Amino acid sequence: MKIALQVGTAGWASSWVPFYEKSGAWKLGGVVSRSQEALDAFHLKHGRAMQSYTNYAEALKGDYDAVIISAPHQVHVPLAIQALRAGKRVLVEKPLSDSYTAALELAKVARETSGMVMVSQNFRYREPLWQLRATCRDLGPISAMRVEMIQEYADYLNKVAKNNRVSCLLEEVFIHQADQARFIVGANPTQVFTSAWADRWDESGQANNADVLVEFSNGTRFNYHGSWSTRGFKTTWAGSWRVRAEHGTIDWDGSEQGGVTLHPRKDASISLQAPVGFPGFDRIGILRELAAAIDERRPPACSLEDNLWSFRIVTAAVMSHEQRRPIEIAELLK
Repeated sequence: MKIALQVGTAGWASSWVPFYEKSGAWKLGGVVSRSQEALDAFHLKHGRAMQSYTNYAEALKGDYDAVIISAPHQVHVPLAIQALRAGKRVLVEKPLSDSYTAALELAKVARETSGMVMVSQNFRYREPLWQLRATCRDLGPISAMRVEMIQEYADYLNKVAKNNRVSCLLEEVFIHQADQARFIVGANPTQVFTSAWADRWDESGQANNADVLVEFSNGTRFNYHGSWSTRGFKTTWAGSWRVRAEHGTIDWDGSEQGGVTLHPRKDASISLQAPVGFPGFDRIGILRELAAAIDERRPPACSLEDNLWSFRIVTAAVMSHEQRRPIEIAELLK
């Protein structure tokens, strides 16, 4: 059983707690917050079986197998760097950082310290997604993928997204679909173009919708349509998917279980494949993968170096929106 130190106590961070036990591989041994009041509230909800710290440096002296960072993403990089320099492995929430420059700095420190960093892309750990990916191997080259992720308008956007709703949509939500697309197609992006707009009825006048076109190195094109100002209908947060390949088309409605439909070419003898190797739902799978990577002394899936490619898609999408032009991924590799 491995022991985790978690940084963060509120909201999404609190939702991590049951996943440690469910993974069968981890126990939450310590929790960090700058606020003693927040720690008291955390213990009231989850019990006092774990240590608590208001001093992060002191917490890092403990005997923990990994540091789980579930704090606001603008502090992901400094917290992760401090953990790496203390000799700890790191699992950091998505998005990796609030800036591409900071993400590169984290990658530099990880290389210098030979440290392990994994990014929690929890939407990659959906059993139907693994089934879709396995089936795509029999469908031949993928020509196009499309996902629609739409949510109903909510007043909380005024608080969460403030004055930059489209960037928040791309950075907080599209990062999921960008990573899922890379997982399906097994290739990295070469170019990204974004078109964003505001609904005519939205009094804020801010762009709440975005279409993103991603070209991959193997020729696959991926189109994302995202909106969080739709009225009367919504998809799951994972989105509604369609993948079109040489020998057929496959759909996934974004459900956590099932929802995959195969439409093979008439003369093709193809059926849905089993999601072989699927490690478990959401953060159960993430924590099991991290434990396995530690035991096997290998980089984890969704490693920092791997996730930088997903992060580049999102970075380029925001740049494209701001500069109103296609962004070559090569521009980010200079």
